[in-house]
Amino acid sequence: MGEAEARQVVERYIHYLHNRDEEGLASLFATGSVLTNPLGSYQGREAVRQFYGDLFSSYRSYHLGQLRFSVGGDEVSLQWYAEGQPSFQEGPVGMPGCSYFLIRGGQIQQLKVYYDAAQLQRQLAAVT
Repeated sequence: MGEAEARQVVERYIHYLHNRDEEGLASLFATGSVLTNPLGSYQGREAVRQFYGDLFSSYRSYHLGQLRFSVGGDEVSLQWYAEGQPSFQEGPVGMPGCSYFLIRGGQIQQLKVYYDAAQLQRQLAAVT
């Protein structure tokens, strides 16, 4: 897979994320894929779909902005700033982070998401 195709997979990922489409997101992941973030590790397409379903039920809105791509072969790094409106409280939260995608055969094999979970918890506590 070339760099252009790998970037297109990540662009579809962002599109599905912004449209709150957990089925679309899950379809991008390989059967044996792994998604890892500060909340845990999710293996397989169904676990990934469930993770995004839970995320979307916890936030009224969720958006990645300030995107910066770095593509090398089948690896894509994405720097971002996430903003969201939690369903359970007033006031938005936001945080910087980065994601590392390994893409083979047009599907995400591995996604590692990095952000400061303590910073997010402080924001959630401040607006409750």
